[in-house]
Amino acid sequence: MSKNRVIICFTVAFAVQAIGGWGCNGFQGVRLEERPDTRLNVNLDTLADETAPPSPIISRSWVSGATTVTFSHDGTLRVGGDGAMGDYANEPNSIFAGVHHPAPWDDIRDSITNVIIENAVTHIGEDAFIYCTRLTSVTIPGNVASIGHRAFYKCTALGSVTIEEGVDSIGAAAFYSCTALVSVIIPSSLLFIGRATFKGCKNLTSVTIPGSLTSVGEEAFAYCEHLASITVATDNAHHSSEDGVLFDKNKTILQQYPQRKRGTSYTIPSTVTSIDVLAFQYGCADLTSLTIPGSITSIGWLVFQYCKGLESVTIGDGVTSIGMRAFVSSGLKSVTIPNSVDTIAEYAFALCTGITSVEIGVSVTSIKQAAFWGCKSLTSITSLNPIPPDLEHVPPYLGYMPFEGIPPNACLNVPANSLAAYRAAKGWRDFKCVNPLAAAPGG
Repeated sequence: MSKNRVIICFTVAFAVQAIGGWGCNGFQGVRLEERPDTRLNVNLDTLADETAPPSPIISRSWVSGATTVTFSHDGTLRVGGDGAMGDYANEPNSIFAGVHHPAPWDDIRDSITNVIIENAVTHIGEDAFIYCTRLTSVTIPGNVASIGHRAFYKCTALGSVTIEEGVDSIGAAAFYSCTALVSVIIPSSLLFIGRATFKGCKNLTSVTIPGSLTSVGEEAFAYCEHLASITVATDNAHHSSEDGVLFDKNKTILQQYPQRKRGTSYTIPSTVTSIDVLAFQYGCADLTSLTIPGSITSIGWLVFQYCKGLESVTIGDGVTSIGMRAFVSSGLKSVTIPNSVDTIAEYAFALCTGITSVEIGVSVTSIKQAAFWGCKSLTSITSLNPIPPDLEHVPPYLGYMPFEGIPPNACLNVPANSLAAYRAAKGWRDFKCVNPLAAAPGG
């Protein structure tokens, strides 16, 4: 009996047993047809395929510009097609501006763990992956020319970003507050880094800028708590670095002082004429002493805000104005405003709770609201101008007076022949203690 017949017979035998008989001897009622036993010819390659993990099931898909975006149940969002993604508007301000237009996959952003950008994609849309807080890594292929504004804004788990050669532009706030990001390799093809691109990437430790880069936006590396140095390629025609500090090529603009830069004192090079906004903000982890040269004419707003370790600053004679919130909440112990300064802006030294004394130069004519508000240790103010500077008057419900919140026993020291003028002037007359300055020798 053939192998095929044995199998059939064996199967039939069980049926016969059920009605009281065993075996196939004498069994004549079934005609057996010769057919190969496919169960005995198993293809091992097929078996291997059957045991492999199943392909991800595409659960949703959308059209975005010239691309197609698909989402699989395994958490992968894939951007395919040939061309640019669409741009969206999903930042908080877009709601108030009436232009709120989130990406169509916004409702599943908490399920996105992986993003794959295919090679033919040329642009990553603005706000495309904003708030994808479970996204851990992404590779931007070289065919992508531009990464849109806020593309990966607050992707707080994004720890690895690979930007391949060919990408030439990263938009404003593209990686804003990607707090898990430790390092990023900037390709030699990159031309432009937008404003606040890596702002708030608190675990970013170092940055190397290639020779190709033509523009770095303000605040690009602000609030990077662990950033110790910024290095610029020597062949870069637009930017430079010295001792880890970022400048324009000719060192006339100080763009960023790394927050974790080592050293307790720093002298700004005399070639510098301006300091970018937020250049030192929070950037004084170790810095206690700073010298600002006379080549700088204006200290801009927010430049040294929250420099808690900064205890002393020497301001050069070329400075004519101190900007809004320039030193707010810093660790200064005393301040000397040089004779070249004519204006102290709003909140310039507000909440500097360690300041005990201030000397205001002879040329200061205007002190704006809340300039020294909340300086609760400030007990000695010296004003050298014989004409009392104008103190901006602010109604209580709109802000604070320039010296509001200082100790009530603080003493004001003024030129002896100006005592009456100060005691009569608005704001100055609120001081209970007003002393004449001793005349200079030979005066």
